Amino acid sequence: MKERDCTFDIMKGIAMVLVIMSHTILMPNPFVYWRSVLFFVISGYFAKEWPVGEFLQKGAKRLFIPYVVTCLFMLPLVLLGEFLLDVDVLKTVLKSMAWGAGRFGYADKYMDICIGPLWFVCASTWVRIVWALLQKIKKELFRGVIIVLFGIAAYKLRENTINPWSIFSAFGALGFFYCGFVIRKYDVLNSPKGKTVMPIAVLCLVYCIYFSSMDVNYCFYKKGYIVSLLAGVGAFMLLYAGVKMFADKNVRFWKFLNFIGRYSLVAFCFHSVDFCLCSCWFPFKFWDLFATNFELCCALILRVGFVALGCYLVSKNKFLKERIFFIKD
Repeated sequence: MKERDCTFDIMKGIAMVLVIMSHTILMPNPFVYWRSVLFFVISGYFAKEWPVGEFLQKGAKRLFIPYVVTCLFMLPLVLLGEFLLDVDVLKTVLKSMAWGAGRFGYADKYMDICIGPLWFVCASTWVRIVWALLQKIKKELFRGVIIVLFGIAAYKLRENTINPWSIFSAFGALGFFYCGFVIRKYDVLNSPKGKTVMPIAVLCLVYCIYFSSMDVNYCFYKKGYIVSLLAGVGAFMLLYAGVKMFADKNVRFWKFLNFIGRYSLVAFCFHSVDFCLCSCWFPFKFWDLFATNFELCCALILRVGFVALGCYLVSKNKFLKERIFFIKD
């Protein structure tokens, strides 16, 4: 059996730590929002050509079941928080779950309470469904044009409507997914084409970081969708080159990132629980308890530790690992 390339797992591990960091330590938006882009580009890099019926039968459950199980795990903890702290958040959390991790379309007192990172699981499901449908279009250029139009339409629609099950987020993310597919198909990472693409993509990335803002979840592409796509490619290629150059899978630090990346779906689910509870249980919000830079770093370590513990427990339980999260060695 071919040995698994740890490069992409390490890349996902780095992106996962950035996700947790962005929810703990306030950082400029143009920087932190590239962590979601990386996941979609990497997912597209390993995209398969599958019929939509086959995906709905076999593939969708790999994302839908973890979403449902995470919500069911979260509910008793929210109820416990209500009982202990005398807050009324269950209705809002239930709405958030029903909308697919969205917090849009209603005006509750606790409007900012949602199940946060789980939007990624919903969006990833839609991305794969739309991708399976678009595979009927054989001409790459024509398929790419349609995907770009989806992204632009999603940007416009999100301005005036809610985002059920993160479907508009998925339409925007589809472009980054497709970029990953194209990079793999034409071997951009290892061919002379990459030497041409990378400088342009990196320039777009620098431009977006310093002069713009981008958020896949909100379909917000301030400097244009195509520029954002190229910037996403730049972030992917830079991280890939950096990991290839510096990562040593025998060193504990890189082993840890490799492990978190391998179990990134589990990490998203456990961080969503953490995100929801830290929003619901106001007295325990990390950003209230930890005010100084040193204490914020302690909060970050605790949250990463919670996610790592969840990944470890799942990795040691065959039922959870294979039947809930569909992870095979």
